[in-house]
Amino acid sequence: MHALSGAREVLPRIEVILSEVSFFQQAYEPKIADLVSFLAAKNFILYDIAALSGRTRDNRLKQGDFVFVRSDSPLMADDRWA
Repeated sequence: MHALSGAREVLPRIEVILSEVSFFQQAYEPKIADLVSFLAAKNFILYDIAALSGRTRDNRLKQGDFVFVRSDSPLMADDRWA
């Protein structure tokens, strides 16, 4: 989120953001809810979860790749489910 905070001038020109998230709280990473809220305030919504991975010893969900899309993106125009 630190990098996104510093990208205020370019965020309005970006349509898609791919961000790695951690399901374990890390000192250097924001909470997932904080990232979603931050991007929502910048007109981005969670569009997809591109990948999930578990930790080796028990496969507990560890990390994922979240795809955020600008809410006015043409990608959001199609709301059909089939």
